[in-house]
Amino acid sequence: MTPQERNTSVIDSQQVSDYKLQLWFTNRGCKVSVFDGENSRINSDIGVDNFFTSNDTVILNLLNGIKELKYNFKEISIICESEHYTFVPSTIFDPNDASLYLTFQKNLPADNTVLYNRLMERDIVTVFSLPFALHTGLRSLLPQAHIIHHLSYFINSKIPFINETCVYVWVREKVMDLVLIINGSPALMNTYSYSTPEDFTYYVLTVFEQYSLNVEFDKVMLYNVSKSDGISLMIEKYVHKLIIVA
Repeated sequence: MTPQERNTSVIDSQQVSDYKLQLWFTNRGCKVSVFDGENSRINSDIGVDNFFTSNDTVILNLLNGIKELKYNFKEISIICESEHYTFVPSTIFDPNDASLYLTFQKNLPADNTVLYNRLMERDIVTVFSLPFALHTGLRSLLPQAHIIHHLSYFINSKIPFINETCVYVWVREKVMDLVLIINGSPALMNTYSYSTPEDFTYYVLTVFEQYSLNVEFDKVMLYNVSKSDGISLMIEKYVHKLIIVA
């Protein structure tokens, strides 16, 4: 199903100026969500077109086919999943060295643009890259919108800024983003590929072991899974304080 075919009839054109639009890009397509004035999701759909490999002309055509972009929303946010990322302490971050920070982790694709988000409360900067064509298309159509890495969104929007120790896991399809907070401060932020619930559990328990966490007292919070999911059922065999967040 392409963005042009999606049904947007639930959007009230009289109230749209109070709504927020969120575009979430992955290597599988773009998820379009609309939130009302109380920040409750009122509409969400996914187009299967691949924004990560198309050229800028195709991407512009695809973006122009997203009907929601023709409304005057109160706010538009763009969130992009990218496996090319790193975190840098704010105290040493220099925008001129953004590309260099990324190459410490892995080779940067030649056709990528380097971006960054400042996470002020955490005193860290997320440095990441996107395909040049996708970045060009977004900037052309939505020049004022801020492009956010999905882990910047996760840390800022889903992880409370409180003095606690907890393992937070953002679950994606065969990929898990794990953020360990110890006494309120980030201690580990990493992404792991998994195939089975056993793989998933292994990575979580390895973090518990490496950082001397306690499976009886320290929490694990899982996002984007249900209580009946195989991942949840496997994790709860080993971790006593498991919390599932819808």
